[in-house]
Parts: sequence; C-alpha cells; structure tokens
Amino acid sequence: MSRRFHSFFKVFSFTFSHHAKTKGYLTATFVTAFFLFLLPLAGMLAVEFFAGDTQAKTSYQTAAKTVYVSDSVYGEFDYSRLNDTSFYIQESSTVNPVYLNFSGIAYQPVASVEEGLEKGKEDPYSLVLSVTKDAQGVHFSILIPESSSLTEEDGDGFSSYLSLAGNAILLQKSGIDTESLGALSDPVSSEILSDEEALLETDPFQGIRDVFGMILPYVILMVLYFLILFYGQSVANSVVSEKSSKLMDTFLISVQPKDMIFGKMCAIALSGILQFLFWGVALTLGFVAGTFAVKGMFPDTDMLLIRFFESFGSLSGLFTLPSIVVTVLMILGGFFLYCALAAVGGAIASKAEDLSATNYLFTMALVISFLFVLFGGGIENIASGSPILDYIPFTAVLVVPSRLLLGEISVLTACISLAIVLLATVLIVLLAGKLYRIMSFYRGKVPSVKQLFGMLKEK
Repeated sequence: MSRRFHSFFKVFSFTFSHHAKTKGYLTATFVTAFFLFLLPLAGMLAVEFFAGDTQAKTSYQTAAKTVYVSDSVYGEFDYSRLNDTSFYIQESSTVNPVYLNFSGIAYQPVASVEEGLEKGKEDPYSLVLSVTKDAQGVHFSILIPESSSLTEEDGDGFSSYLSLAGNAILLQKSGIDTESLGALSDPVSSEILSDEEALLETDPFQGIRDVFGMILPYVILMVLYFLILFYGQSVANSVVSEKSSKLMDTFLISVQPKDMIFGKMCAIALSGILQFLFWGVALTLGFVAGTFAVKGMFPDTDMLLIRFFESFGSLSGLFTLPSIVVTVLMILGGFFLYCALAAVGGAIASKAEDLSATNYLFTMALVISFLFVLFGGGIENIASGSPILDYIPFTAVLVVPSRLLLGEISVLTACISLAIVLLATVLIVLLAGKLYRIMSFYRGKVPSVKQLFGMLKEK
C-alpha cells in the first residue's frame, strides 16, 4: 500500500511540477488574470463615462432674480419656499435627468399682473407670475416685462419648474396634511393566494430562489464545460504521452497503471483548479476596483451593476455555510469525474493523434447528462425534477449544487450524492488503468466499444 501511495505521489508531483512550470501555463495564467482584472475595471469606467455624456439632459434654470406674484387662487403659499432645496422636485431618472437651479430668487406679491409688469420695467431680471383658476383648473402663467434682459428660454425654464412644483404648491394652499393625503391615495385590493404565492409572502427569498433555480444549473454547466474543455484534453494528452516512448515497458514495471493515471489526472485537475481560482480572484478584484473607481470619480452614480453588488448583503440569509461547502466539493467532484473520463480516452488512444477519436467520451457524457436534466426538470426550472437525478453521478453534478443551495434537498442527501460521484470517479480511474495496460502496446485503428469490452473479458 505504501508503495502505491509512493508511486501515486511521485507521478503526481512530477506531472504537476512539469505542467505548472511550463511557459505556456504561466503565461496563460498571468496574462489572462491581468485582462480579467482590467476588463471590468475599464468597462465599468467606460460605461459610466460615456453614459454620462450621451444621456439626454434637461436643464431647468433661469437668470431671473425677482418674480412678482399675482395669486388670486384660494389659500396661502409662501413662494419663497421655492428657494428651499428641500422643496425642489428633482427627478433622478438616469435616462433623462433633470437639473434644477432656482435658488436665490426674490418673490414679491403684487395686487395684479399690471402692477407686476410695471415694477418689472425697473428690474431687467424680473418675471411676473400669474396664478389663476377657471373651469379647466389652476394656471401658472409666466410673463416677461418689456425691456427685460431675460430671454424666452429663462421664462420657459421657470415655467417648467412650476409644472413640477405645482401640485405641491396647491397641496399646501389647500391646507391638507400631506401624510393624510398619502394614506387616502394608498391602493386597496383583495386577492386569493395559492400555496406558492403565499410562500412568496412569507419567504422574502422565494423570488430570488426561483431566479437562481433557473440560472444556477446553467452557470454550473458552463463552469464544468469550460473546465473540462480546457483541461480534459490535457489529462488525455498526459495519459497517452508515454505510449510512444521506448521506456513504456520499464514504466509499466515501476508504476501501476491506475496509480499513474490517478496521479496524472489529479495533477492536471489541480493545476486547472488553481488556475481558475486565480482567474476568479482577478475578476473579482477587477469588479471591486471598478466599483471603487466609479464611486470615486462619479459619486452620484446610479449604475445598475453597482446596485446589484450592494444588494449582496441582503442575501446573507439565503445560503448556509454547509450548503456552500458541499456545493463547492460537488463541483470539484464533477470536474474530477469528467477528467477520469478524459483519462479513459487517453488510455484507449495508442498515440496522441488518436485522441480526436476518443475524447468524445467526456463531451458526450456531459451533453447527454444535460439532456437528461433538461427533460427531467423542464426548461423553466431545471433545478427541479426527478429525485433520481441526484443519484446518477453524471447528472448529480449538474443538479445537486443548485438544489442544495436553494434548500430543495438536505445536506445529507447532497453528501450521499457526492459520495456516489467520488465512487464513480474511482471506478472509472480503475477502468482507465486496465484499459491503459491492455492498450499499451496496441497499434492500429482505435477499437470500438464492443472490442474494448471483449479485450477486458479476455484480460
């Protein structure tokens, strides 16, 4: 047993060191990490910068310094309150932001519009506001006195501002308490709730669970797909590398095939996991740096992505630590499972050129498993479906992480599923070891599955 472990660690350390120290691996790791860090940082700054320049802006402002007010409508209103920033009607729409500049204006009451126009002749920066009421409603009219230095644009700007503030003015003139008015405007409705809708009322995370239930399986599938696509070929290449060497007979005597395959598979898989983790950290730091940079340069930013990041704190009660740990282990177990299938492809191939005909094993297994999950749970909620999918190794790695995180299965069930995945991985590695020994000195066309089973029976 100690000799086997010694052989495994010897193969593992040699393969990992040889693979992780190659120029291509190091270059891909650090160059990709640099761009993954730079991309969100530069992208977030660019989006905020260009969005700020291209947004349609409406600037409501006026050069008027005095407004003569002729108000014949019921109630009293102190128009000087329009200078108070707390009274401003500010629209925060990111599509069409409104900028208001109406402070520092002196409001003077007059008995009539004529009086206001007469006084305006002596003040080149004055406007006359006439407030009247008829059958159609209340009207705010802006007049520019003769010989005024103000333009029609100044009058339009102030008129637009009054259009925004008009309801607040009339509310205060009526003497109605704003809180009472707000209560009267609250909508009243009655409805019959189903069990699922009632759950939405009692569980604040149920809506989020439904969203994650749709996207998590696809995200996990993409992560596994890229891991397998990037490193499955490397596992197969590593397994088949010695078959064309003249040292094959010596190699088979010194190291058991299953120990060799398991050592190579673990080494390549670990190097891939470390590389992906490094890239993930770089990407995360890029978004963090982008968030701080945007907030620092644009303090009033309303970027949707930043608001999404800030909402993470409210999701702290959605997932539990045990479920997160088991989920990560399940994803890693799925990666090792498909790497073991890639090792089988390498064991069957007689030379590196034959890998194109044998690497379909792990890609087809992934595609078929996805189809099973798809038809077992439905496209609308792929994380739900037949419980049997939790105990089939190749489908379990796709559905169990999502179901566990969303609370659809217990941690115990997930652990049982994880144990089945690991057991299947070990069995596939043992199969790969037997196939490697059988195919070590085989030369010729890649045998069919039927021929391979015949060779195993003869063995």
